[in-house]
Amino acid sequence: MGEEAARYLGVSYSRLHQLAREGVGQKVSGHWIFTREELDQYRASEKNKGGRPKDDAKMTMENRTPALAGA
Repeated sequence: MGEEAARYLGVSYSRLHQLAREGVGQKVSGHWIFTREELDQYRASEKNKGGRPKDDAKMTMENRTPALAGA
């Protein structure tokens, strides 16, 4: 179930373990169980955080427009 939950959220398996330590999911008989409702709540909370898309985060100094020097 963990790998399926990670795919559903679009996160790595290790990130899912981190979420479990933060309180997402429940451990039952030694196995982590994640309800769709919990996963949907997590997705909604991440969507509401805002920020720029991950692709924009890769911008390097070479890609940035230089400030107006000597103006």
